[in-house]
Parts: sequence; structure tokens; C-alpha cells
Amino acid sequence: MKIGIIGGTDGLGHALNYYFRDEFDVYISGRDHEKGRKVASQLNVNCIESNAELASQSDIVIISVPI
Repeated sequence: MKIGIIGGTDGLGHALNYYFRDEFDVYISGRDHEKGRKVASQLNVNCIESNAELASQSDIVIISVPI
């Protein structure tokens, strides 16, 4: 199953990566594309620069952005 986390580079989104990455294919996106690629590399998850593309490729989408 593919889980997409919009805002997966900081705070709660970063923590969710740890929770899901061992059992699911995790995709993240964030405002800062360079930071997104760096975080994805460190956590061994996938980075997608477009939120729309992330949503279309994921079975579940979690939105984890500041209100």
C-alpha cells in the first residue's frame, strides 16, 4: 500500500514517516523540494515534488501541514 504525506518533511509529517516506512511505501512532498529530497534520502522514502502527483499515486493521503 502506498501512503502519501503532504508536508512530510517537518514536525508531525516527519514523525509519520518513521511510523509508516517499515510497512508501507511512503511518498512525501513539501514546500522546499531540496529539503524534501534530503529528508526522503535520510529516511529511505520517496519524494514527489507535486502534491497532485503524490495524491494520484497514493492509496492513502495524509495532509500534515501547519494550519
